[in-house]
Amino acid sequence: MTVIDTILLPVTLAFDAFAVAVCYGTTLPKTGFQGTFKVAFSFAAFQFAMPVIGWHAGSSFQSAIREFDHWIAFGLLLYVGLGMIRDSRKVGTCPEKSDLSRLSVLLLYALATSLDALAAGVALSMIAKPIWLPATIAFASTFVLSLAGVVSGAKTGASFGMKAGLYGGFILIGIGTKILAEHLFFGG
Repeated sequence: MTVIDTILLPVTLAFDAFAVAVCYGTTLPKTGFQGTFKVAFSFAAFQFAMPVIGWHAGSSFQSAIREFDHWIAFGLLLYVGLGMIRDSRKVGTCPEKSDLSRLSVLLLYALATSLDALAAGVALSMIAKPIWLPATIAFASTFVLSLAGVVSGAKTGASFGMKAGLYGGFILIGIGTKILAEHLFFGG
């Protein structure tokens, strides 16, 4: 994985959280800084933790699947990318009652938007890449995008957030395809 891939992967994983933050912003007449910060920090913390958990889980059985680990990495990124594309195309994708000011709802959404990061962590373990830099980038990009999402949701509506998910899905599929091609054709 190149430096660009190391940056693109976690940033695109943040697009789900961005889309939910945009939806949250559309439901509020005026969002205070404390509420916006709480949403951004919660989403970012989960986006940091989940790839680390996935990486450690994947590393524990990586030696047993070394012969086809590149296929697993490709499959996981393809699955996550297609899911992001599918979700971005749904009509009315903003839940009507997504009251992220309630901690239980906020944590549920933070978990739901970070499950793809868990799969990405497993994929990174398959290609024996360290996790700390991508996880840190995931935290920072999710935090910034979630802050921007809540604020922009109130101004632009939900359609902008959904387009981010579409583009993110294509980027993840591209990264997965690149991992597979590097292994099959260049011995990576």
